Amino acid sequence: MTDNLGPLRQAMSDLSEHGGSVDLYERSLRKSRQSNLRAG
Repeated sequence: MTDNLGPLRQAMSDLSEHGGSVDLYERSLRKSRQSNLRAG
């Protein structure tokens, strides 16, 4: 079984590395939504 969480994991990794700036948080949410739309 594979998952499609790679882009979300990368976005969350980027977020944690940069101290949680709002821009990265918003980008991670956007990537997550895009991934969900593609998977759905």
